[in-house]
Amino acid sequence: MKEESTGGHEGGNPLHLDTSWIPLEQEQLYRTCLGCLIENKIPFILAGAFALYAYTGIQRNTKDLDVFLPAEHVRSALLALSAKGLRTEVRDGLWLAKAHKDPYFVDLIFANPNKEIQIDMGWIRRSNTVELFGMGIPMIALEELIISKIYVARMDRFDGADICHLIRGSKGQLDWHWLSRCLGRDQELLLWHFVLFQYVYPGHVHLLPTPLMDRIYESMSRSRINPPAEKTFRGMLIDPVSFEVDCRMWGYEDIRDTKPLVSEDGSRM
Repeated sequence: MKEESTGGHEGGNPLHLDTSWIPLEQEQLYRTCLGCLIENKIPFILAGAFALYAYTGIQRNTKDLDVFLPAEHVRSALLALSAKGLRTEVRDGLWLAKAHKDPYFVDLIFANPNKEIQIDMGWIRRSNTVELFGMGIPMIALEELIISKIYVARMDRFDGADICHLIRGSKGQLDWHWLSRCLGRDQELLLWHFVLFQYVYPGHVHLLPTPLMDRIYESMSRSRINPPAEKTFRGMLIDPVSFEVDCRMWGYEDIRDTKPLVSEDGSRM
């Protein structure tokens, strides 16, 4: 994460999320996991399909539940969930641990795969509360949900449609300045999604932040006049499969930080 989240959102009565469409066995696993994290006072926020549903009304039942938490709390979460009889593992020390009860599982996400985004306590503080499975659950803020999706632009998965739906669902009422600051050098990705939104929803162009769009475009224009080094390359940040050829054949550098954040037992490294 470029900068730790601060501040928060005004609360009210928690939004109730309907779960009648989720199979009972799946609900039981999610209820157990969320209750376990709350019981053990492990800081986390709900993300993924449930957060998208809360902000847009789009129901997308997958076999996993996405939970975001800081890397320093992964080991405690795995120990607590293991004590509940779940099979746990660190799938990738860069960003992902899991808790299983086949065929369902919970993803414990502490960064994104390129480590440009790392979950910190600021994400927890900025969370909203939703009512889910009879519990008050902290849910990722809308801005952070967009940030978590903005690098997902691989050949096999692109979250641009989700971002368009989130902008539409929020009627453009987002902290755009905060989003821009968090993305730092990569705020051009925002402009990319603004262009996509305007193409998809030309009648809703008024929902986009024109001053921010102009500022990012002007910054890109200046970089054309004074371009960076010829071999500057960021392709691996969005799709390390499709752009691997650039590094292997044409000498571009993979700028990703590939040092794991957590060890195999979930301890912060």
